[in-house]
Amino acid sequence: FHNAATRWVDDYGELKKQWIQADDRMQANRLFYQLKDRYQVTMIEALADRQFLPRYGFPIGVHALKVRLARDKDEGSRIEDQFRLERPSLLALREYAPGCSLIVGGQTVKSRGLLKHWTGALTDAPMGMRGYAVEGGDGNLYYSTVSKQRLNQLLEANQTAPRESEWELLLPRHGFTTAAWDKPHRAREVDLASEVFVTTTAFARGQPYDGEAEEIEHLGGISNLIGIYRQHGELLVYNKGDKECGFAICTQCGYADGEIEATGAGRERLPRGFERHIPLEKYKGQCWKEGEAPVLRHQWLAAQQTTDVFLVDFSRILSPGQCNETLMWTLGHALRLAAARVLELDARELGVTVISVNAQGARGIVLYDNVPGGAGHIHEVIQSPAASRNWFTEMRDHVLYVNHEHDQRCQTACLDCLLTFDTQTDVLAGRIDRRLALSAINQLMQ
Repeated sequence: FHNAATRWVDDYGELKKQWIQADDRMQANRLFYQLKDRYQVTMIEALADRQFLPRYGFPIGVHALKVRLARDKDEGSRIEDQFRLERPSLLALREYAPGCSLIVGGQTVKSRGLLKHWTGALTDAPMGMRGYAVEGGDGNLYYSTVSKQRLNQLLEANQTAPRESEWELLLPRHGFTTAAWDKPHRAREVDLASEVFVTTTAFARGQPYDGEAEEIEHLGGISNLIGIYRQHGELLVYNKGDKECGFAICTQCGYADGEIEATGAGRERLPRGFERHIPLEKYKGQCWKEGEAPVLRHQWLAAQQTTDVFLVDFSRILSPGQCNETLMWTLGHALRLAAARVLELDARELGVTVISVNAQGARGIVLYDNVPGGAGHIHEVIQSPAASRNWFTEMRDHVLYVNHEHDQRCQTACLDCLLTFDTQTDVLAGRIDRRLALSAINQLMQ
């Protein structure tokens, strides 16, 4: 309990110190809202994030898409209760991000912005926690939800320099909303879910994690293949917007849209029609007055989740050139699907991402329980040498190879091996090559 409480107190104290020492009003105002957001975190949520309390049974890390309907006689809008659209925050960033639409009850609704309060009311409250992120020279994304100083300390601890300018993160607290002026309607086409990215700094140096990581040698019976397991790892899921330039977000009503250029402040180079947008809670009028620009620019929408994470590091047995994105993504999805087969689980209960494991840019696979707090699935398949060998054999024989006829006809992926709902994005992006992965794993498991 002391460790869990101390983390919150230290973060709040550092922000408060920055607020007291702030030189200009704009910076002080930003820090004030960050302090306000942290202060409003419930005790249950704060302790659950630190794994002191279980998350099950509490509505933590769940985001809703509220559907607004205009009232008659210009009386604002109301939230339609018949649409109960809720997702874990990791899924919500993909399906409910501003600009995405979905079909509900035979009608199409479109997300137009962020909620400022869970009831849908417009209040003078922060829309979520703020943070900073930057890509390091090793190819990993480093981030901090406390301060730029923390981010710089993390980069220094991992002996890497920023590859590009930093980005601002916004972690929505209350979810997303449609607009009263854009009522549900029937449509033949919908805007598909946004692409989201997953990363972790659970294996980076300089992170204040509780407990030691568990290292496993000769994973799967393969000499010098290293696995590192951490029970309380933190994931960051982020959405860069369609153009990967972040989102512009109105701080008055929450209206948001994807940025079209990487530069611009205030009213400069805003998304088309943004400065003349109608408030989300109304069906006519204009949100901004002339000369105003109450807007956050170039924000990456993000969410954090603590869960069990496991790093598979091939860098000791393969060259940096071999540990490339294509091979690691293919092996990662194959291991995820094999683990689901071994444990007799729905494959969606497990997730995978790829990170850099050394300064030469060699990539490694991170598998994780796709459940807040973790469920012990990953640990079950690595709990003994026999279990890990069975896992890798299942991956090679029944996910990658399948049978002789399949091996002859399938190059990258198909419904008999790697092609699932969760892998389709990587297949379309060219990050999956079944034959490459099968050849590599056959050599390693000889």
